[in-house]
Amino acid sequence: MVNESAFLGLSEIIWQGIFGFLSTIIVAVALGFITIHWLSKQEALNEREGKILNECITAYLKILDSMARINERTIFLDTQLSIRRELEKHGILTLKDRAAVEYPPFFESREKFHAILKSLDSFHINKLHLMGPKSYNEFIYVYFYMSKLDGYYKYLRTTPMPDGTLLDEATVDEIIENFLPKVGMVIDFDMVKMQADFERALVRELYKLKSCTKLPLKNEVKKFNFLYLRFSKTFYAINEIGFFRMLIYITAEKTGTPFNKLYLHFKANEYVVTPNFHEEEVCK
Repeated sequence: MVNESAFLGLSEIIWQGIFGFLSTIIVAVALGFITIHWLSKQEALNEREGKILNECITAYLKILDSMARINERTIFLDTQLSIRRELEKHGILTLKDRAAVEYPPFFESREKFHAILKSLDSFHINKLHLMGPKSYNEFIYVYFYMSKLDGYYKYLRTTPMPDGTLLDEATVDEIIENFLPKVGMVIDFDMVKMQADFERALVRELYKLKSCTKLPLKNEVKKFNFLYLRFSKTFYAINEIGFFRMLIYITAEKTGTPFNKLYLHFKANEYVVTPNFHEEEVCK
């Protein structure tokens, strides 16, 4: 007969069973707690990543919609080629050699142009961090290019005329509405290429859902190479001097100021033409 020691009237075998059962329960509770805690954290993380992913996709689609406006075109016939002759008179180079000319519709007025600038501004402030590095760079280039175009309006609004007075907003708007469509005809190829480059980078990163972890253009040398050297190859950069001569001519006609007087007064190369791009000065 086996002699079993007893504690509280229970044998050692029974106590071993009790302790084994309690150990199993404790381990199960601990594992359950850890699992539930991990799953809840994972769920919160997945929810957060889902929201970020949704924001990224929404941002991509929103900027694609804005950029699509750059690809819209207003077309009209210049059967007498009078606009082409005017451009040539100011030394402006263009590929347009046919009667049908086209340009993006937001060049039709200052209000339309500023509307698209405002949408780019909003995206730049609120959504740009959600984009991938390549599309980030392409957007910054588009923003840089469009902001330079806005320089003509700002220049006319802030530069006094030879008599010391500033042009009123209505007069500047009329000058810009005459000037911008002609600029749009010349830089039409630039706009198409900008949009194509941007959308190509955007779509590639949309499939990868890749966003910026750090700003790509913090290095000043890389920023210069990407923005200014790239810009120097555009129709806009090639024709900057001609564009401003044309703006001076349109302003002189509108205000009744003698062209030569206004031509010498504005000294446009100091204000609007990109530094170090042109050996020739506007006012020669």
